[in-house]
Amino acid sequence: MSRRLNKVRDLCRLHNCEFRVVVFPFLHNLADDYPFRDAHAAVVEHCRASEIPVVDLAPILTKHAGEGLTVNPFDAHPNRRAHKLAAEAIEQELLSDLR
Repeated sequence: MSRRLNKVRDLCRLHNCEFRVVVFPFLHNLADDYPFRDAHAAVVEHCRASEIPVVDLAPILTKHAGEGLTVNPFDAHPNRRAHKLAAEAIEQELLSDLR
């Protein structure tokens, strides 16, 4: 994954476009013991070390896990509330330099 991220970063640089990464968690099992936390951390650490702007939404959305962030119990896609939280975090943490 690290090589692929770097390849996209380099391709974007070559074509003078920006590459930014958002790590979005699986919402159906989001809790303090989220099983993909280490994987998210590895991607975030690699991006930061490789000068790829990145935001991990797991810590942000975990704070709101009890609010029901999925469409419904049978559809684990993010609902309106989850998208609003994600958009706010992306704007503040990843896109603030564009405003």
